[in-house]
Amino acid sequence: MKLAFYITNNHAEDVAYFYYNTINQQQVLYNGSTTMMAASTIKVPLVMGWTNLIAEGTVNEETALYYSESLYEASMKDLYYFYPENSYVPLTFLMEHAIVYSDNTAANILLVNYTSYACETFREWFVSFSDEIVPESFYSRNQMNASMMLNVMKTLYDDSLKYADIIENMKNALPNDYFKGNEYDFEVAHKYGNYDIYRHDMGIFYTFESFLAGVFTQNIEEIASQVIADISKIMVEYNIVHLYE
Repeated sequence: MKLAFYITNNHAEDVAYFYYNTINQQQVLYNGSTTMMAASTIKVPLVMGWTNLIAEGTVNEETALYYSESLYEASMKDLYYFYPENSYVPLTFLMEHAIVYSDNTAANILLVNYTSYACETFREWFVSFSDEIVPESFYSRNQMNASMMLNVMKTLYDDSLKYADIIENMKNALPNDYFKGNEYDFEVAHKYGNYDIYRHDMGIFYTFESFLAGVFTQNIEEIASQVIADISKIMVEYNIVHLYE
């Protein structure tokens, strides 16, 4: 794959990725066990967890969660423009804003309220996506690795009817950067992450044979967006070319 050459010459130690063809199940995983801060990519499994609670009947779409001022965190489109601090916010509003606008306050509200309705903490549920034993830090810090996020995305795609709202919101998220930094004639549903030295993206590419992709970077903030866009383009080219091999 052309990607191997690109990675070798572009900060290989600072990049992890996955590729998964949803038709033939071909899978490529690079630095899959490398631990990184998840940044806002964690909002996908977080909203998936709440979607499960809705499906189970534990909560419903209009369940309102308390927004205390301590949960405020600046974002692209701040929650306080719509709801004042110390008020109650509908669950579906929080779920949409966490994905479409990567609203940190919305995510904080979802996170701290999760254990009030679920039988385990969110981190305990999230770690279930791992195929390996994870460090204790995974239970208390916003960490992940590419292998875990591949399993998250497989679940999201395989249960696309249940998670339809999440996928639709991912299609509407950040239209011109990261995976969407290239112009494609097909849809891409993605969720990016941007925190400190970390820049990530993961999503679904709706090519003729749809595929899942995730690219996770650290320590290359200034060029990360371009690296992520480049890697996704190589994956798209590979996904199309192999059909004719």
